[in-house]
Amino acid sequence: MANRESIFDRYNMSSGERRLVMSVLVVLVIVLAWMAFDSIDDPATTKREIDKLEKKRDSFTNEINQASAYKARISELEGAGSAVANKEQEVDMLRIVSALSADSGITIERDYPVESTENDFFIEKSLRIRYSGKEDQIVNFLRLVGEKTNSLVRVSDMDLGPDRNKTKLQGIMKLTSSYQKNYIGPPPATTPAKPSSTPEPATKPSEPAKPAIEPVVAAKEEPESKPEAKPTPEPASTKRRIPTRRVRTSQ
Repeated sequence: MANRESIFDRYNMSSGERRLVMSVLVVLVIVLAWMAFDSIDDPATTKREIDKLEKKRDSFTNEINQASAYKARISELEGAGSAVANKEQEVDMLRIVSALSADSGITIERDYPVESTENDFFIEKSLRIRYSGKEDQIVNFLRLVGEKTNSLVRVSDMDLGPDRNKTKLQGIMKLTSSYQKNYIGPPPATTPAKPSSTPEPATKPSEPAKPAIEPVVAAKEEPESKPEAKPTPEPASTKRRIPTRRVRTSQ
């Protein structure tokens, strides 16, 4: 038969102890329920976050779809003259200023060395020139700077005053041109070789090289030259020689 005795009776708790245990259990359940409901986000806040992410996704999608337009714009700007190889930038700057002075009619009396500065995206070439000309020529020069260079070349500093004869204006002008940084020009186009109309004769198989037989010439044996025998010195005699007296002849 199952024991139906409660846990309070098993531990022989009094009524005060039973009320204390039940109060603790109720408080614990309330705290757990509050924590569970507090961890769930507000539906309105969640909806706002979803809307924000959807707008960001749509903006990214629009930018991806406009990638082809951006590439076309980059090609257009490169064709406008900003894409010049690093070695040719100073020459291009001098060529532009010379063309503008020829079209406007001003006289460039002196040009100073080209100065170069860099930023994050462009290389700026600055050229100071000493010029002289009439009012309409100078105005025409400034107009051509804005029209023909597409704002790639601009006048960053200008000094103007009358000359000694009071007939023309003269001064010093600083022109600045912007070029793309780290631009490398396209490689030269190579034309493929045209195939010749006349067929080439078939090459004959090369014959194996025959070994060259060189005649063997018997070398004549030369007699060996024997070393000449040196004469052996005679042993010195031990006999004593008596000197002879010369016989005198009488007259």
